[in-house]
Amino acid sequence: MTNDSVVCVYCALFGQQEKVSQQEGSFVSIKGVSDWSNIGRLVKLHTCELSPHHDAVIKGDNFVHISSGNQKDIYSHLASKISKTVERNRHILQAIIDIVLLCGKQNFALRGHRQENRNFPTLFQFRAKTDPVHAGHLNSDESRAIPKYTSPDIQNELIERCDDYIRKLLLQNCSNELQILEQRSTSQYVPINFVHRKEGENKEGVREDFLGFLEAESPKGVAPTENFMNTLTDFGIDIHKMRTQRYDNSANMSGVHRRVQAVTRQQVLEAAYCHCKAYSLNLAIGDACGEPLIRNMLSTIQTIAFALDYSAKRLLAFQESLDQNA
Repeated sequence: MTNDSVVCVYCALFGQQEKVSQQEGSFVSIKGVSDWSNIGRLVKLHTCELSPHHDAVIKGDNFVHISSGNQKDIYSHLASKISKTVERNRHILQAIIDIVLLCGKQNFALRGHRQENRNFPTLFQFRAKTDPVHAGHLNSDESRAIPKYTSPDIQNELIERCDDYIRKLLLQNCSNELQILEQRSTSQYVPINFVHRKEGENKEGVREDFLGFLEAESPKGVAPTENFMNTLTDFGIDIHKMRTQRYDNSANMSGVHRRVQAVTRQQVLEAAYCHCKAYSLNLAIGDACGEPLIRNMLSTIQTIAFALDYSAKRLLAFQESLDQNA
């Protein structure tokens, strides 16, 4: 150096700048050490076992390795750990969602009256036999710190999310018929079903997709109309695009004063009302069944069906007769 002294680079750049280090005669000070007669003793003292020089050397080496790209910094390690945790949690959550979807497709109940009869934990444990991540998650003792996402509340929330997702897929092109069916119930609420009807793919007839239930507090025209109008809005359906509404001939549905079709027309003027064709056909068939000829024919068909249904020998003889005459 120009001032004829020695400075420890590691301690000067990466060491703790204490007050004593700024004094003359220190390897960390700006002036450095120029006492050449005692340089050996000072070096041994500076590099002794308890000296902070060793920590500064480690920090300096880490800085060089990180700067050259041979080592990741602490933020990269933390990000990598977080990424692994996120990937692990997603892997576990994906298995839980798959089990919920499987139970829904197969019409299995997630929960039962007894612990050993519940389908959800049984399927999860069965899957954990071939997956160490799931096995470690189920056997973890850190349930207070890390939730297992297997509680009934989580199951219900996943079902609701799946319900919303499936409904959005079904209603992406809601340009067809939307049925709103009222059911009779012994409770104080009136259950209403929402069913979306559309033509099947490749002209395979009409397809009906169930969208959900709605409980109306009153069967009167105003209450159910407001409820299912709000529900349609929640579904993301623009009610102002409604052009027709078809109901049965009951006064509650077809009445012109504060009934369903009348209240709906007040909100959507273009929604013209007409009688439901299917319901009219049902009424026509019901009236036709009162005719003596049709009534006797149906009675004969019913007698023949009962005779074949309660006798295996008669049914076999009937099948053999059909095969011979075919």
